[in-house]
Amino acid sequence: MRILIYSPYFYPRIGGVEVIARGLADKFTQKGHEVTVVTDTASTQTDEFAFKVIRNGGIKAYIKAFKSCNVYMQMNVSLRGIYPFLFFRKPFYIYHQNTYYKNDGSITLNGRLKYLIASFAKCNVCCSGYVAYQIIKNKRVIGNPYNEDIFHSDIPWQQREQDIVFLGRLVSDKGCDVLVEALSLLHKQGIKVKLSIIGDGAEKSNLHTLVEKYQLNSFVKFYGSVSGKNLNDLLNQHKVMVVPSLWKEPFGIVALEGLAAGCKLIVSEDGGLKEAIGECGVTIPNGNTNAIADAIRKCMLDTENYGQQNLSKHLKGFTLESISNKYLALINELS
Repeated sequence: MRILIYSPYFYPRIGGVEVIARGLADKFTQKGHEVTVVTDTASTQTDEFAFKVIRNGGIKAYIKAFKSCNVYMQMNVSLRGIYPFLFFRKPFYIYHQNTYYKNDGSITLNGRLKYLIASFAKCNVCCSGYVAYQIIKNKRVIGNPYNEDIFHSDIPWQQREQDIVFLGRLVSDKGCDVLVEALSLLHKQGIKVKLSIIGDGAEKSNLHTLVEKYQLNSFVKFYGSVSGKNLNDLLNQHKVMVVPSLWKEPFGIVALEGLAAGCKLIVSEDGGLKEAIGECGVTIPNGNTNAIADAIRKCMLDTENYGQQNLSKHLKGFTLESISNKYLALINELS
């Protein structure tokens, strides 16, 4: 089967959509399918993938790949990537990694147009029930995958020397500032836990200022961007991961990575994060500092494992192998 994946964002950019597109393309290729990825992301490096990548190849290259494919898959609705359908009819699948509503709950004309386009898809594959709720028809839920070859638990929880870890982009809607405030609250209660912040972004300077304000310099360490095996090794040193997003996350691959690396999970309850952790973690109201502090205290001090006896079974449903098989089974079912 010839599969064309259109992903506006792709390697060497680092993000959820980029990682998923690359992972699925790898798995589809390993299973004997001919895969081409079309992307708007430029690269100064030579691509050394097992599949073909077309970067800014222009209309001719894109349409040529489109005409020859059996299945067309688009990572989120991209208005730039939809124009071949004006000339050629093809069954197409949209893998929705997000809703098209703004963080404040409103929707633009552009967002409404994307939902209209989605109504013509052969199938709208949604990363969570939260995302699927916004889709009118032709929808299935297939969660996002994590890379099981990279993320795994190597150090027993009781032997871990680090306390709390945040992993993600340092932007306002990820809520890292609320986590720092929760840490300050715990210190006032005499619970001197430490926090590691992994990631980079526009809020980094503001977070440094906040750490200084609460006099937490000795208790907060900024690691910057870390990936691959180094990231797994770092996560394995920590007992608890907190994903304190202020907005409604569509899913949350970082939560799966934290679970796989053996961390206890605390996540925001509104959105798709609670679907990512299933019964293997704790949920707290988005943006609630007191709730975060309370959950951290319980996770650090209690012997309760918070559903982690079901962890292996839960994670098996979100491996790249499992998710790619679910997607191929769906294509075969609808062909």
